[in-house]
Amino acid sequence: HSDTPSFLLPLGWLVDERIVSLLRKALQSTMLTTLDLWNTGLNEATLEQLVLLINDLNLKSLSIDGNDHVTAKTLTELIRTNLQNLSLKCCGISHEHLSSASAPLQENKTLVTLDLSCNHVGDEGACHLASALRLNRSLLSLVLVNNHIGNRGALALAAILVQFPLLHEEIVARRWLLSQRRTEDELSMPDVEKTTRSPSVVSNMTGKMSRLDKDKLSAGKNKKNDSRKEDKQLKKEEKPKKPLEAKKPKGKDSKMGKRGAEQPSDSPPLEMAELPHPLLDGVMDINGCPHLAGNTTLVNLALSYNMITEIGLQALVEAIRNQTPTPHTPGILRLTIHHNATPPSSELVKELDSVLSKRDPLSAPTEQDVVDTPA
Repeated sequence: HSDTPSFLLPLGWLVDERIVSLLRKALQSTMLTTLDLWNTGLNEATLEQLVLLINDLNLKSLSIDGNDHVTAKTLTELIRTNLQNLSLKCCGISHEHLSSASAPLQENKTLVTLDLSCNHVGDEGACHLASALRLNRSLLSLVLVNNHIGNRGALALAAILVQFPLLHEEIVARRWLLSQRRTEDELSMPDVEKTTRSPSVVSNMTGKMSRLDKDKLSAGKNKKNDSRKEDKQLKKEEKPKKPLEAKKPKGKDSKMGKRGAEQPSDSPPLEMAELPHPLLDGVMDINGCPHLAGNTTLVNLALSYNMITEIGLQALVEAIRNQTPTPHTPGILRLTIHHNATPPSSELVKELDSVLSKRDPLSAPTEQDVVDTPA
């Protein structure tokens, strides 16, 4: 229904298990896509029920800012849902939470924005996030404002923005994916193509088949006449009956034609297209070592109010400059770094602004601007 709510913000509520249970029942028939439970006193039990609520309603956006009882298990389960936007400001998340959630985040294909502002991520947590971003190709925005991140965390995040060598477990995973894709290709290949893959195999097979055909040719001729008679009798007995077609209603609805009939009202919503695995398409060989193209899907990285010095900022600027954007993945377009241990008057800050201004699609002059510019 068009009048059903799509956004719910229970201000001033104390959401306990009873409230979550009532919400699960009351919101079943709605089109709710966004749920904001800011500072509602969620505990471990209610958060577990909230995960069930997300799966039942197929929510797209969730904000549970100000609830500091988020456990590592709950964070992992939230990332494993089909959420597209997740905000966890001031939730007491530390590097221990991210250690458990790194693997699910690496495999996630739906989460687009993740806000972890005002937590206790630190350098260790930033390294876990960087590990997840090695293979994650869905996350567009990562906000890590005020998280006690220093140079080690900044260096780890900068390293995954450009090409990097594969780890042993990633090489093993790539081999398994390649073998799986090769098996699927062979199963989907027609029989004619399978016999024409190798000329030598085809010649051997034809030589063997020619000898067998000579022996079976005489026996086959006698059987053909009998089989044709049996086929004619079976066709007469097994004529398929035409299915009964529903009568087309007369009036305005009948003028809709085929297009109206092919679009039922209760059709399921379209799902996001599955992204190709980076280990299959983005690997290159450099000096005998397999390297993976850097993460160019991430476009927004917020690192304000941390402890990053010029060492970490230098690594980030170099990584952004050396990124190789694609038509669909432009790379970092926005990096906020103010209120760190780097002074605003630093040459690196000016260099960062210069690099990002060249990438910003809004700052590029249009044809109309060029025409209107006085000579």
